[in-house]
Amino acid sequence: MSQELDLSSVTLIRPKQLVILLDISKATLWRWIRDGIWPEPIRIYGVTGWTLETVQTEISKRESRAPIVSANRPHSATTGR
Repeated sequence: MSQELDLSSVTLIRPKQLVILLDISKATLWRWIRDGIWPEPIRIYGVTGWTLETVQTEISKRESRAPIVSANRPHSATTGR
């Protein structure tokens, strides 16, 4: 017996939304994916993104560790700003 996946309740966070949420550039997001810092997106019916659950899990992991500092935005502790 095959089990069907109900996609009607899946919320996808698109790359444009994620970069705003994380306050990073698109280039940083794709570099994080390439470097294994952020998980690969999924594609559902041609739409690329991350499930809401994945995004919440990844953010929770990062909140329990030292913050990720974007290469194009200096950290206040290192710049004095």
